[in-house]
Amino acid sequence: HLTVKLPDLPDTDSAVLQEWHIAEGESIKSDSTLCSLEAEHFLLNIDSSDLGFLAKQVVPVGVKVPVHQTIAIIVPNEEDVAAFASFPEYIGDHPDHEDGATEVLRKLRELKKANQISRTQFMD
Repeated sequence: HLTVKLPDLPDTDSAVLQEWHIAEGESIKSDSTLCSLEAEHFLLNIDSSDLGFLAKQVVPVGVKVPVHQTIAIIVPNEEDVAAFASFPEYIGDHPDHEDGATEVLRKLRELKKANQISRTQFMD
């Protein structure tokens, strides 16, 4: 699988996810726009040059995302999408969740304990 992370941004360390352009399970074609984000003074589209299928939208719309945070997971084959169905969302600064990072780590530990993710995925 391939993880898509928020890249370094000029003059800011985060952006808010505004819209997903590809649904989970949908195929990704060359140069597809995965999602749109808004930073302090600009809008940013995240494009993918990799072909495959969007296995997981890790960050929900409306959530503030720090740079280098995983925002999506892409898999090469459609049958691999289901393996990421229970992968936890990043809920960071979402207004409905006061301590999103703690909740994500808890969910990751639960998945690891249940052997649903490997050590490599857990440490990514």
